[in-house]
Amino acid sequence: MNSDLLTSTFVRLRGRLLSIARHITGNDDDAADILQEAFCRLWQRQQGVTTRNEAEGMSVVTVRNMSIDVMRRRHAHPSVELIDHDAIAEDDTSWQQREQLYQQLHAIIDNQLTTAQQRIVTMRELEGRSFDDIATEMGMSVTAVRMQLSRARKIVRQCYRRKEELL
Repeated sequence: MNSDLLTSTFVRLRGRLLSIARHITGNDDDAADILQEAFCRLWQRQQGVTTRNEAEGMSVVTVRNMSIDVMRRRHAHPSVELIDHDAIAEDDTSWQQREQLYQQLHAIIDNQLTTAQQRIVTMRELEGRSFDDIATEMGMSVTAVRMQLSRARKIVRQCYRRKEELL
């Protein structure tokens, strides 16, 4: 498929693709991010598609699958916001408790994780980088990065729970 066919097909279907991603993720920002990433993935595979129907089908399937992946990751690793800026203004004790929690987590990360695990956690959780980017930068396979991140999270959870039990 030439690049003009891919671009024109994707642009023509953009509204529909955005609607699919928004319906699955329930979030406009995630849907827009998915569309950008989907286009990049399709661009890399543009040589294998020769007709407009194939391009449309591939675009829809790619966006749908990427949206499902986002939801699976969200479900597998639910995030909890450590700092609620509205609550800070209302309750200073809540702010102090959150700050103390943040310091405890940092201490666990600094004292219990290997240097590689610390870098992986920082790149993934704080910088929001993809597993592929982390693997490339660290000279590891994507599987190894996922395993190290999983182990690091497990260590942090166990240490934090032990601290909670002692209090």
